[in-house]
Amino acid sequence: MDNKQNATTTISTTASNTENPTTPAATTAPTSPRSTHNPTTTGKEKEKIESEVNKKKEDSASTEIVIRNEVIRKFSFDDLNDATEGFKIRYFAGQGGFGKVYKGLLPTKQVVAIKRLDSNSEEKAEEFKTEVETLSNASHQNIVQLIGYCNENEHKLLVYEYMKLGSLDDHLFGNLDWDARMKIAAEIAKGVEYLHVKMNPPMIYCDLKSANVLLGDGYDVKLSDFGYAKVGPEHESGVVYGSYGYCDPCYGETGTVSFESDIYSFGVVLLELISGRRAIDDTRLGDDQNVVFWASSVFKDMNKFKDIVDPLLEGKYHEGDLPKVVGIAARCVQKKVHRRPNISQIRSSSTL
Repeated sequence: MDNKQNATTTISTTASNTENPTTPAATTAPTSPRSTHNPTTTGKEKEKIESEVNKKKEDSASTEIVIRNEVIRKFSFDDLNDATEGFKIRYFAGQGGFGKVYKGLLPTKQVVAIKRLDSNSEEKAEEFKTEVETLSNASHQNIVQLIGYCNENEHKLLVYEYMKLGSLDDHLFGNLDWDARMKIAAEIAKGVEYLHVKMNPPMIYCDLKSANVLLGDGYDVKLSDFGYAKVGPEHESGVVYGSYGYCDPCYGETGTVSFESDIYSFGVVLLELISGRRAIDDTRLGDDQNVVFWASSVFKDMNKFKDIVDPLLEGKYHEGDLPKVVGIAARCVQKKVHRRPNISQIRSSSTL
């Protein structure tokens, strides 16, 4: 839902980011095809049949989705096809890395966001599985609510509550006042704290960015797009997941993603909120393209903090907040991972 609304962004949903109580795990998996025994089958042919059946069973096990919340609904493809009148263009809400997102209407008259996987690659299927399992185990007012999913043959779709204001990326570079920006930052921090501290097992988000921060009425925040999420506090991977500009440089260097990687990403989003600049702006030159490189030049001089405040605010911000907020951002994006604050320290600050 990148672009305007990253495949997660477009999830315009009135998400229920409310601390989700976990319920006994229920498992859904495709059933293995039965083999028929022919009395004339030779020993070798029988071995071949059994081998093929066993392989299909293994494949089924590898795509098994573990649901930890019995409220999560399993939809048929026909259900979601009907909800969007055949995925008509007028229901299209956005496009992202996962696929297209549509606004849908269920028979109950509930408006939902439907994210449709546009690739059946093994990697995308794994992201789908991760997202379903992560969100089925999450319940918090700042985490998008997964209503259900469809895993039917080649059709893989996710159904979320609908967030009608879209993503932070859609509003960040407009007329958000200072108080709205600080409210959004505080609610993002609450959502990340839930993932890091209160969720069981604790999770590393791995893809925190403005396009994955969904907004509801009153700029209520829901974090979305958990296809890259990993069990914390750290995870070693040969592949770097995340989005350019938001991804912790240390992750790229070491191949290890951690809670501190999410903290770096939070710092980038906080700088976007303060400055009104994108994480990466290709219309600018040199270090000015990267909001972290650009802002770093003022971090050591509090008298220059005002130089990175969004000019669209026209000076309308709380001067007492600025040193604290810029200070938090600076600590989050510093190179030395062990010096970054944890999310609870950020939350306990008087500003956020």
